[in-house]
Amino acid sequence: MAQRRFSAISHRKLNTREQRPHLSKDTIYLIEGFLGIEEYVGDFVRGGLGGFQHSRTHRNLHLQWGAEEMRHSVALEQVLLHTGARTQEQLDAYHAQATEGQWTHTDHGGVDGRWAGPAMGCCRSGPLT
Repeated sequence: MAQRRFSAISHRKLNTREQRPHLSKDTIYLIEGFLGIEEYVGDFVRGGLGGFQHSRTHRNLHLQWGAEEMRHSVALEQVLLHTGARTQEQLDAYHAQATEGQWTHTDHGGVDGRWAGPAMGCCRSGPLT
């Protein structure tokens, strides 16, 4: 039986210019909205660390989760940039606007106390199935 070899697809092999017509304005706005949400991951992680101050394992897991979440913004930005939906200047201006504020658990009704960050993380990531 022959073995199949799979390799990672480099972004250089993808013709993102051809993908541009496939991104509707609604899709572009949706991706940009998700990008804006991802800009607050650092604040979200910082807010949740207080709940893990007595558990190195949970604290480290929370930090690693935050690092993994931050990769989403890089991917979303690359989609907008390489499809030509946004220029680097537009993305820089968007990031500047998104980071003017700071996320806190008090921005969301119904989330109180030091467990706000971890609680929101569980809800945002969804259940483990």
